[in-house]
Amino acid sequence: LSDGLANVGVTEPIPLQQIAQKAFREEGIGLSTFGVGADYNEELMQYLSEYGGANYYFIETPEQVPQIFAEELSGLLTVVAQNAKLTLNFETVLRCKKVYGYPADIKSEKVEINFNDIFSEEEKTVILYFETQNLSSEALHIACQLQYHDVEHTMSKVTEDKLLKVAITQDEVLVKTNINKKVIAETTLFIANELLNEAIKIMDTRQVEQAKNKLEEAKRYMEAQFNIVDMSEELQKLYENIKKYLNDLVSLSELSDGDLRLYQKASKMEAYAMKRKRYNK
Repeated sequence: LSDGLANVGVTEPIPLQQIAQKAFREEGIGLSTFGVGADYNEELMQYLSEYGGANYYFIETPEQVPQIFAEELSGLLTVVAQNAKLTLNFETVLRCKKVYGYPADIKSEKVEINFNDIFSEEEKTVILYFETQNLSSEALHIACQLQYHDVEHTMSKVTEDKLLKVAITQDEVLVKTNINKKVIAETTLFIANELLNEAIKIMDTRQVEQAKNKLEEAKRYMEAQFNIVDMSEELQKLYENIKKYLNDLVSLSELSDGDLRLYQKASKMEAYAMKRKRYNK
């Protein structure tokens, strides 16, 4: 629980992030961060929580504190798995360029994603973006392994394996009939939300036109994807968030520095919650 202004001891974001990540990976200690007021560094607080394996919150008013702490503590009571880690091994023709949803350790032929605790009825979503090189007509294989400690029943370590097979084809009809709409919808959510977050960061320096261009890019992208996937409740919420921020741009440029910082932190918190799927349904 902090103002997020590191000024004693280790103060640089990357070393602080590494401390949180080390404690999480080696000791299993998750770090949730709570940013207070308008002046803290929300990127630092987000990184500490993400690499520390827990959650980030923006506290705008003191009245929010009981509800936020109740949310955190209630989650601890419904933990069904701990130290959860997803490992994917793939062939050299694939290169993982980005992982959406959670911080990941990306290597040449392997990706590791630490989930930490998993709560009852919780759904974790990650999207991996691959590029191909020297691709042949042979099918590709991705070995997925999920490891976790079952704290609800056996109190022991559990390992689940699944082998994914990706067929290579020139048949457009076959491709279209095998489109996974859920994956497309999740990808749309992550990419559009990332564009929104980029626009919000641009607006930190009151660059209205640049922020507008980024928001319109996000809006166009979502509208194009709606020709492929159905408009779900979460996609509708994100679409409305983008349109609202776009409509608010002119009035935002007229706010005082303090009021703008509060608006920005609230907007970034909503984008973060959308990425981590912690929004109110």
